[in-house]
Amino acid sequence: MEKNQYMCSIAEGTIIFNMGRDKLYQLARTNQIPCFVKIGAITKINIPLMKEFLDNAAREGRQL
Repeated sequence: MEKNQYMCSIAEGTIIFNMGRDKLYQLARTNQIPCFVKIGAITKINIPLMKEFLDNAAREGRQL
């Protein structure tokens, strides 16, 4: 993985965000957050947007 990567796969996202693969796919499938981009059949995560979403969720005490 590159140091300044802008997007990542779901598999990479499990490592970067310390979240389960199924949870990331669920969030992508339900369009709960605008961090996911479909490129053909591949789902990518916008890393800066996901970090911002997780920061806000933590501040507000929201559960995913």
